[in-house]
Amino acid sequence: MSFSSAYSAPLAGLRILDLADGAAAFCSKLLADLGADVVKVEPPGGCPSRQTGPFLNNLKGADSSLSFWYHNSGKSSVALDLENELDRQKFLRLAASSHALVESFRPGYLESIGLGYGGLCAANPGLVVASVTGFGQSGPYAQYKSSSLIAAASGGQMYVCGSPGRPPLKAYGDQAYYTASLFAACGILLALRCRELTGRGQHIDISMQEAVTAALEHVLVQYFYDKKVPGREGSLQWNAAWDIFPCRDGHVLLTLNREWDTLVELLGSKDMAAGLAHPAWRDADFRSQHTGDIQEAINSWTCMQDRAEVFRLGQDMRFPWAAVYSIRDVMDNEQLNERGYFVNAGHLLKPGGFRVPRPVIDFADAPGYAWKAAPASRENNGDLEALMKRRGGFSHPPENAGAEHAGAPKGTPLRYQKCHCEEGSDEAICRGGFSNPPENAGAPEGTPLQCGDLRLGAPGGMPLRNGNGFRRGGFSNPPENAGAPEGTPLRCGDLRLGAPEGTPLRNENGFCRGGFSNPHENASAASGKPLQGIRVLDFTWMLAGPYATRLLADFGAEVIKVQSKLTATGAEQNDAGYFASWNRNKLGITLDLSRAEARQLALELVGKCDLVMENFTPRVMEGWGLGYQDLKLVKPDIVMVSLSGFGHSGPWRNFAALGTTIQAASGFTQLTSYNGGRPVGIGFAYADHISGLYAALAALAALRRRDRCGQGAYVDISELEAACSTLGPALLDYSVNGRAAAPAGNKAEWGQAIPHGCYRCKGEDRWCVIAVFSEEEWQSLCNVMGQPQLARQEKFSSTRLRLENADALDTLIETWTVNYTSREAMDMLQSAGVPAAAVNDARDLADDPQLNCRGFFVELEHPVLGLTRADGNPIRMSAAPAVYHKAAPLLGADNRRVFIDILGMKEDKFGSYLEDGIIG
Repeated sequence: MSFSSAYSAPLAGLRILDLADGAAAFCSKLLADLGADVVKVEPPGGCPSRQTGPFLNNLKGADSSLSFWYHNSGKSSVALDLENELDRQKFLRLAASSHALVESFRPGYLESIGLGYGGLCAANPGLVVASVTGFGQSGPYAQYKSSSLIAAASGGQMYVCGSPGRPPLKAYGDQAYYTASLFAACGILLALRCRELTGRGQHIDISMQEAVTAALEHVLVQYFYDKKVPGREGSLQWNAAWDIFPCRDGHVLLTLNREWDTLVELLGSKDMAAGLAHPAWRDADFRSQHTGDIQEAINSWTCMQDRAEVFRLGQDMRFPWAAVYSIRDVMDNEQLNERGYFVNAGHLLKPGGFRVPRPVIDFADAPGYAWKAAPASRENNGDLEALMKRRGGFSHPPENAGAEHAGAPKGTPLRYQKCHCEEGSDEAICRGGFSNPPENAGAPEGTPLQCGDLRLGAPGGMPLRNGNGFRRGGFSNPPENAGAPEGTPLRCGDLRLGAPEGTPLRNENGFCRGGFSNPHENASAASGKPLQGIRVLDFTWMLAGPYATRLLADFGAEVIKVQSKLTATGAEQNDAGYFASWNRNKLGITLDLSRAEARQLALELVGKCDLVMENFTPRVMEGWGLGYQDLKLVKPDIVMVSLSGFGHSGPWRNFAALGTTIQAASGFTQLTSYNGGRPVGIGFAYADHISGLYAALAALAALRRRDRCGQGAYVDISELEAACSTLGPALLDYSVNGRAAAPAGNKAEWGQAIPHGCYRCKGEDRWCVIAVFSEEEWQSLCNVMGQPQLARQEKFSSTRLRLENADALDTLIETWTVNYTSREAMDMLQSAGVPAAAVNDARDLADDPQLNCRGFFVELEHPVLGLTRADGNPIRMSAAPAVYHKAAPLLGADNRRVFIDILGMKEDKFGSYLEDGIIG
C-alpha cells in the first residue's frame, strides 16, 4: 500500500454524538471542524440552545439563533425523545456505531433513563463519553445548577476582573463554555487514543468550575507561592505592566515598565516626559510606588494621538502594544482578512452576504475551508437509517452491511475506516468491522484481529496473531516487510512476541515498523497513559506554549523543555512559581541556540521526537534553521505546532504580542467592561490559556492523522484567531445583522436570563452571582428572599418586564444578599433550585469544598521550592487519569539523560559541549 500526499482530515472516520446544550456544543464543533462526522441528537421540540440569541433580524425562531448557527456548524441532526423507549433504542443503535459522545445533562439524568455510561458501554464497549457539567459528576456541589456566569464566579475568574470598589465583572460572552469545551475536546482525543490501543472506551468528567480555575494565569500562582490574594485592578493589569489610555479615536493598551528608557525617550521627544527622565525613575520599585504619575504622563500624550499611530509606533519599537478594538474593527482587521480568517457563508434563511470565522486549527496542507451551515430544526428527523449507513462507526456499505447480524458483537469499534491511498488503488478502503476471506482463512478459531479485519464473532478491538506470533497490519507478514523502504510508515505493523499488548512500534528514527519493538518507547505502553511513547521537543516559553505541553505531559508524553542560561530569567526562571506551575512533568535541557553546534543537536533531537512545539514570533525558529521545512528533512512525519500572537503570515506576523495584547486586539478588552467609560478588560492573560488549549488539541489531532496515514503536519495557530473564536456569536451578529456588540457588564448579553448579576454579600469585598433562566427559578428566588409577592408584581411578571426593570430588581436582590455570606446565599439558593455561586478569590479556591473533595489541586516536591501546589488537569478520564509525577525541572537538570541516554552522545563529547557552553 502506498500513501498519497492528498489531504486527510485528522478526524476522518470518527462519528461523534452531540447531546450537549450550549455548555458544550462548541466541543463537538471543534471535532467537526477537524473532520469528524458529528450528529446532534435533539429532542422533538429542538435543542433549547436554538432559543439563545442573538437572532437573525432580531426575530426569535427555531432556526434563527446565530449562536446556534455558530456552535453547530458542520453538524447534522436527528430528533429523538430519549425518554421514549422506541427512540431510546434507536439512539442506542446510533451509539453502537459511534466513537464518542458529548453530553451536558445534570449528573444522574442519563442514568435515570437507562443511558448512563454503563448502559452506553454495554451497547458499545469502545464508546468514549464526555460529560460537561457545572461542578462535575461527584462532590458536594455536583447537583448544583450552573451556567457560564456561575462557573466564572465559582472558578475564580470574576474576582480579578473589574475595578476596585465595583462589583466583580464577568468576561464577555459564555467563556466558561468555551474553556470547558476545549478541555473536553482534548479529552476525547486522548481517550480515543487509548481506544486505539485497548479497544475500550471510557468516561470523561469535565467540571466547568475546574476548567475556569485551571485558566487563571497568575491568580493561584501568587497565592500558592507569595501568599497574596490578587484583586481587581481595573484597566491596570495584575503586575502593573499594562494600562489602557484614551486616544482621539478610541483607546490603546500600552506597557508601563517595559523598556523604560525607550519609553521615557519617546515621551521626551514629545515634551511630555514630565520629569520621568530623573534617575530615580529607573528603579522598578520606585516606579511601582508612583504609577499614577506615569499614567498621567502617558495619558497626556495618547489623548492627542490616533490609536493606530500609537499601536504602530509601539510595534516599531518591539513593544507588545495594541489598539483596543471593537467587534466592527475585528471584522475589518487587515491581519485577520489577509489570513482568510473570515470566510463567506450562507444559510437557508440568509443564503449569502455574511462572513463567519474559519476554524482556528488550520493544517498547512488542508484545502480551503467551506462552511457547512448548522442543521435546520428537524432536518434529519426520520432519517436515522441514512445516518447509520454514512461512513463513521462501521466503515461503509456494502462491507459492513448487515454486520450486526453476522455474529460480531454489537457496537464493535473499528480501528480505521479509510486511508488515503493512490488514486484508483483497490486498497483505498481499509477493511474493518468483519473479516474478509481468504486473508483470514486458516486463522486459529477464536483469534481476534488487531486492526483492519475483525473475525466474525471476535471481541472488538482484539489483536490477531498469525502462526508466527506476529500481528497482521500495514505490510502484513515479516517477508512482505523485508523490502519496505526504511522509515515507511505502516498501518499497524507486526509486534514481536512479548511486546506489551496493543503497543504501536517505532524504530530508532521514530517510524512505525513491523516485527521489532523499541524497548525505551514500549516499556510502559501498558501503563494506560494515552501519550506514553510520544516524545515532544518543547521550545515554548511563558504561558500559552508551556500550558499546551503541560497538558500533554500530564497524560504521559515525554516533554523535553529547551532553555538556555540567557533565557531562564523572570517568569522563565526555573525556581519561579510561574515557571513551576506550567512546567511540571517535563524534562529540562539547555542549548545555546545561537551556536551552530547547538542547533545541530536540536535537529538530532527532532529525529527522536514525534512533536515539536514552539511559540516564538515567526522569524525565530526559521532564523535558527529549525523551521518546519528544516525539520521535515530530518523526520518526514514530524508534527510541528507553531503558536504565535498573530500567526506566521500576514502583515502583523512579526508583531510583538502577549496575552493582554491579544485580548485588546480581539475585542475582548472593549467588551469586558462596565456600561460606558474606559474599557476594563480581563484581569489576566486569558487568551494565553485558550491558545494553549488549541495548540494541545491541534497536536493530538495531528498525531492521530500521522498514526493513521503516516503524514506529518504543520499547524500555524494565531492567538488572535483563537481569542476571536470565543466571540463567535457577536461576530455573526455584526456580520449578519450589522449590529456591533457593546459591553453588557454582568448582564446576560442576549437577555436569556434575568436576574443575571453580581450582588454584594456580608463581609469586605464579598459577592455572589445569581442567574435565573425560568419562571420556576424566578418564583423560587422570590420565595427564598421571603418576598413571594415580587413574582406577582406587574413590572417583574415576565422576562421582558424584568429586563426592562433590571436595575430596580438588582437593588431589591442586593438588599437581601447583604445579610448573608456569599456561601450562605449560594447554598440557600441552590437548595431551592436557583443557579447561584459565591465569587471566589484565590484563598476561597484553595479551600473550596468541591475542588478539594475532587482532589483538584496537585502537590509536588520541588528541589528548591519544596512542596509546591498548583491546579490539576480538568480532564478526568475514568481509565487513564492524568498523572503528576515530577515537579518542574531545574535548569539543565536532564541534560545527561537526554543527550547521552536518548541521543546517544559519547561521554567525552557531552563534557566538551558542557564546558564550551553549547549545552548551556
